[in-house]
Amino acid sequence: MKLPDAGTVREFLTNYWVFILIILGVLFLSALNYPAYWLGNRSDDGYYLSQIASYPVVEKPFEYNLATGLYTGHVINSYSLNTHELEASVFFQTLGIPIGLFTRVFMAAEGYIIFGCCIYSMSHEVFKMVNGKSRYLSSVQFSVCLLLLFSANWIYLSNNGILYIQDSWQTSTAMYYGSSIPRTSGFYLLLLPFISGYKINLRTIIKVILISIVLVSKSTIAVPIIFLGVISYVLVWLVYESNCRKGLVVFFLFGAGIVGYILSLNIEYIGPAFDSLLSIKNTSFLWVKSIVKSLIPFIMIIAVILSFSLKNRKIWQLLCLVFLIAVFLFVPGFNFYVCSLSFFTFVIGRTITAFVYFIAGICTSVTISFLVSLRIRKSILTVFGLIISALLFTLNFKSFLQFNGNAEILPGQEGTALSIADALNVISKNPNFMPISTERLAAKLNQLQKEKGKLAVLTETYYQSDGVADLKHVLTRSLSPNVIFPTANTRFITTADPIYGSFTVEKQAIFESFLINNDPASTAIFGQLLDEYMIDAVVLREKDIYDANMNQLGFSLYETIMDDNGNPAYYLYAR
Repeated sequence: MKLPDAGTVREFLTNYWVFILIILGVLFLSALNYPAYWLGNRSDDGYYLSQIASYPVVEKPFEYNLATGLYTGHVINSYSLNTHELEASVFFQTLGIPIGLFTRVFMAAEGYIIFGCCIYSMSHEVFKMVNGKSRYLSSVQFSVCLLLLFSANWIYLSNNGILYIQDSWQTSTAMYYGSSIPRTSGFYLLLLPFISGYKINLRTIIKVILISIVLVSKSTIAVPIIFLGVISYVLVWLVYESNCRKGLVVFFLFGAGIVGYILSLNIEYIGPAFDSLLSIKNTSFLWVKSIVKSLIPFIMIIAVILSFSLKNRKIWQLLCLVFLIAVFLFVPGFNFYVCSLSFFTFVIGRTITAFVYFIAGICTSVTISFLVSLRIRKSILTVFGLIISALLFTLNFKSFLQFNGNAEILPGQEGTALSIADALNVISKNPNFMPISTERLAAKLNQLQKEKGKLAVLTETYYQSDGVADLKHVLTRSLSPNVIFPTANTRFITTADPIYGSFTVEKQAIFESFLINNDPASTAIFGQLLDEYMIDAVVLREKDIYDANMNQLGFSLYETIMDDNGNPAYYLYAR
């Protein structure tokens, strides 16, 4: 194998050293955010991690809710098109890396690299449109500093009026989700290969189809993104590159708006399982109000002014593309189509998030290309880029210190401080990016499951590890994929299971009542619950308080689970 020469390595480092440092910095801060991970990323990890961990070991995995272990039968829905977790499970099983480390470090790194490469590639394309070949190419990498902004704590960004968009917390701690790829990079991946020259032929169509298949395989939230990208690109092509009369394009636009408006007045639901079109449209308007109050409009105005000063036809085409996406995304009548393809309110929210990330990348790219076009000394541009990057890193770092101590808070609430030293200390004791008490509990549950053949375990909704909330019913399932967790059915609801399908929040409340009261009445009702759902094991935080009543119910202490300091944390009872 021939090694690259020194000149090639030097050129690579010159063009990408800032890019590499930003990716490493973002990943470092993300990996230290243990309060979010112990909370299971607001419990969503229960779905994604359990899917990845369960596919290789569970028999007939497509007949079960892998987040709970409950039977579902053969179900075909939008998730049936997603293969992201199935694909990841192959690498997980092959490499043998613990699930927390595999997803929260390595898969997260992949997500950040993809997003960073998309932003860089957009900036590179715009740079070539404006400046052609130039020795200033290394300036393009500073566009990736947007990652420092987008991955900052979402509560901090919202409370300070910087940015508040759907599921932006996932850009901080959940870049390993399949949906994170279309949510952050969907518009980039779909449109970047074609914006340098607008044309439609068989090759273009095949490329778009293949890219769309890949995006949908990651998450079906890509469907409205694909629609917006394709319809806007076709219209730009018709206006600028085809022989089509401009009047026909205008007629089509107005016709699409009128038809969409009429349909929106007469159609309330696309299907009974989906959110109403009105609620989806209202959600869209709410996010528009949020965006208007953020820094995005200010950045857009500057970029638009700079774009017109460049007097570059390709830049104007790009702005026209963005404008048309905005029309079909936000303008009443026109947005009927994207709302219909969204099906759920959170999908339209994530589509808007993808658009915000896309337009921010374009605005940053245009700004960099404009500065380069002024022929300012390269060293001055580099210093300016480093200052902006340092400021955004400071913002990200400050948001980490002030708000990452509590992952349960919502916008408008005060944050809890978290120091780097404390975070490093916790991660050093839990190197698999999973509470070690959860790993120890899972090991004992797996052992007990092998002894019994079938194991259903009841847990509380919330525990605590390292001073923060710890969702055992969500996290442990990814480490014990053959154990049934009825408590998780209160979050990932399945009704088809003949035994556990009726286990609801009300049933879980019976367990919680026993924990609070621990008297003969609550114990008797709790015993009926244990028998009704054939519960084999229960995880408790106290032994002395509950031991007598648990023994009365036929349960005995099976194992004491130690925390990362070697202290008793949980008590596993079995019968």
